[in-house]
Amino acid sequence: MVAKGNADLSARREAQAGALEQTASAMEQLTAAVRMSADHANQASATAVSRALGARGSA
Repeated sequence: MVAKGNADLSARREAQAGALEQTASAMEQLTAAVRMSADHANQASATAVSRALGARGSA
């Protein structure tokens, strides 16, 4: 009885560890996507500022 309980607990821990690894991997992918999005937003902002200053200078 105790051995079966231990085996069940071990199986649940292994399943939880696998789920945690998947979650960590997904979080890493999400973090990379957010960083890329932020980089693109910064580039777009810099381009907009540059064009606005250029338009102001030629007006």
